[in-house]
Amino acid sequence: MKVVIITACFNSARTIRDTIRSVNLQTYPDLVHVFKDGGSSDNTISIIKSISSRTKCIISKSDNGIYDAMNDGLDAVDGDIYCFLNSDDFYADSSVIAEVVDKFTMLDLDLLWGDLQYVDSNNVDKVVRNWVSKPILIDDVFLGLVPGHPTFFISKKALNLIGKFNLEYSLAADFDFMKRCLLMPQLKRYYLPKLMVKMRLGGATNKNFKNIFLQNIQIFKSLNKHPDRFKSFPFLVSKILTKVRQFRS
Repeated sequence: MKVVIITACFNSARTIRDTIRSVNLQTYPDLVHVFKDGGSSDNTISIIKSISSRTKCIISKSDNGIYDAMNDGLDAVDGDIYCFLNSDDFYADSSVIAEVVDKFTMLDLDLLWGDLQYVDSNNVDKVVRNWVSKPILIDDVFLGLVPGHPTFFISKKALNLIGKFNLEYSLAADFDFMKRCLLMPQLKRYYLPKLMVKMRLGGATNKNFKNIFLQNIQIFKSLNKHPDRFKSFPFLVSKILTKVRQFRS
């Protein structure tokens, strides 16, 4: 099975080395690393070319933000399993992709996800918050519970059913994408209880309170498209309790 790892980047020279090296170290052989660069003015592209040792595809052109870049990445290479690893994220160990493919193969999966750690932007050995996921039911989605996006893997079949990222949600298109996946009961899914990805704090959606607030407004808007199932008060309570559990775990 061919795995397509999509990395959206823009002026990412400070962090993208860790991203690339974590992909280089994966023990699974059949993967393609797609880099969608938004037209960087620093040496991001030269770093990619000099460090990436896996089969790769580099696209460098302007785009309308990270989710538009991810859509470009989805169009670039045909694969069996797709995932997203942004330029300030990196895999926690070298076996992540191999374990994912093993589960997809054995269980004939459409969707799989795991656990994530937020780490300090300057000291990646310092864990700031743990995102321990779980098997996610449809009712959980309406409480705002979805996996950490960099730990989310989707089959080509499921992607063809779901479609790409909705650019209406500039800060929450990943939530909306996973919501659409998880609300389709015919898609076979699996939670792998494994730390898969370490994510630096300071990305587009978590760099300040304003962006976090706006992201949650967009999540609310996405869920509110299902007024027969979505209730605002349980959603708000769930969001608060989830953050508390992540800091305590």
